[in-house]
Amino acid sequence: MKADNVSITPSGRPSVRISSKKAYNSGLFVFDVNHVPTGCSTWPAYWLVGPSWPTNGEIDILEGVHTQTKNTITLHTDNRCTMAGVAQSMTGTSSQYKDCDVNASNQPSNTGCGVTDSRNNSFGSGLNNIGGGVYILLWNTSIQVWFFPRNAIPKDITSGEPSPSEWGLPVADFPFEESCSSTAFKNMNIVIDLTFCGDWAGLSSATSEYNCPVDCNAFVQNNPSAFTSAYWDINSLKVYEV
Repeated sequence: MKADNVSITPSGRPSVRISSKKAYNSGLFVFDVNHVPTGCSTWPAYWLVGPSWPTNGEIDILEGVHTQTKNTITLHTDNRCTMAGVAQSMTGTSSQYKDCDVNASNQPSNTGCGVTDSRNNSFGSGLNNIGGGVYILLWNTSIQVWFFPRNAIPKDITSGEPSPSEWGLPVADFPFEESCSSTAFKNMNIVIDLTFCGDWAGLSSATSEYNCPVDCNAFVQNNPSAFTSAYWDINSLKVYEV
């Protein structure tokens, strides 16, 4: 799945967004990807989202902008979920913002509560250079996410018999307990998309951080050859009942 990388466009750039017809309320989601979109002005994501956002939640499993190489895993909810004061057993680094509520008064709008994978091969060109890998979401009594690079995928995953108890700590761990209700995540559809600019990649702070053109919209419209790497190459997406 890819964006147009040939045309100079009058506005925006033809891109892609696909969603599952089925909605989920739990599951083990195994996403095997060879290549993710990367480059200035890109904002690719693999995520789950419920109807009447943010009432039924959002789980961003694989997401980043521009030339980012570390994956960001984030929850977006209404006021029923926060990670403030919650013990998270994981290898990733928790964001300074702990409230998953998109309207939380003590943090920027729609920030959510995020975790960053410390590995420089978990997103973008870093991931593409190693031939991709597998991202796994386990959603039952908590929300947990693992990432395995291509050369380190457990055999139980490749054999189609995933066994989460054998994988060690996840990159991200969001427990359901008193401060985060499981009811904040309901009837969620799988989404894979590629946005250009937008509320994250289009921010001046984001373009500056990754040394990308300040005028994101103009860059997207007038530089098709900049988007030759703006594509998804996906092996499979398997969903197991839990």
